[in-house]
Amino acid sequence: MAALLAMPDLPAADANGSLLVFVREYYPDWVIGLLAGTGVLVALVPTAVLMLTASSMFTSSVLGLARPELKSSLAATRVGVVAFTVIAVLFTALRSDTLLTIMTGVYSAVGQLAPALFLSVLWRRVTAVGLTAGASWAG
Repeated sequence: MAALLAMPDLPAADANGSLLVFVREYYPDWVIGLLAGTGVLVALVPTAVLMLTASSMFTSSVLGLARPELKSSLAATRVGVVAFTVIAVLFTALRSDTLLTIMTGVYSAVGQLAPALFLSVLWRRVTAVGLTAGASWAG
């Protein structure tokens, strides 16, 4: 809002970067570095959690079926984090909308399954078939 008030004639092409343009014009250079560092940290924290979760799930569910001795292997999980990170960077470099499509699909699936999960905790007569049918119908 401050960027819009301070720069009412900002071109539409710069609208997404209005905060950066505002900081560049009205603040010293070190504030830009602070803002950029904060942005990187804000992106890294949820990404790290997603990579660790994906790697742990892959190690225990997929790799654990193929080689049971690796089901709870810390080394396999660490290798998985690096592999999933490389795959995500390649997706982003080659087609930036692919990662967004995957994340939107995952959040949509979680949103459809969350009511079923909560209902199964509260009501004993809930069955897996009923929950699946309800989630499929909602989507």
